[in-house]
Amino acid sequence: MWVGYRIDPSKNMYRWYHVDIAPDLWGEWAVWTAWGRLGQRGRLRVLPVGTFAEAQAVADRIITKKKQRGYRHPGWCH
Repeated sequence: MWVGYRIDPSKNMYRWYHVDIAPDLWGEWAVWTAWGRLGQRGRLRVLPVGTFAEAQAVADRIITKKKQRGYRHPGWCH
């Protein structure tokens, strides 16, 4: 699981992004992503993949892109 925040008060930007890997009901793997504004419920997307290795690769790509866009995983968040 990875949680990142992108906060820039000068732009009124208070965003969060969550990436997780979990099996679905049929035993396949999926990458779950959720995002939104801090204090809000946000949106959810599930990306079905076949294996755990594929899920890890998809999750790593998403996390890399989010880090490039300025999302950070703070030390106080586990």
